[in-house]
Amino acid sequence: MRLDRLVSDRAGCSRRIAGAAIRRGRVTVAGQVVRDPSAHVSVDDVALDDEALPAPPELALFHKPLGVHSVVR
Repeated sequence: MRLDRLVSDRAGCSRRIAGAAIRRGRVTVAGQVVRDPSAHVSVDDVALDDEALPAPPELALFHKPLGVHSVVR
């Protein structure tokens, strides 16, 4: 995944703002400063201003016919 997309998803900002933060050296990946917004990363250890960016919660959407009920226990 591109670094700017990952930062924008996890920080809740636009990709333009994420790209500007990356170019300014505010983002680290596995402890190393990365200044290229288009860099592809597969590491979950991403931090913005020395604060770790948590992974977004996993969501599941189900499209079901009207009248069908589902329960998760």
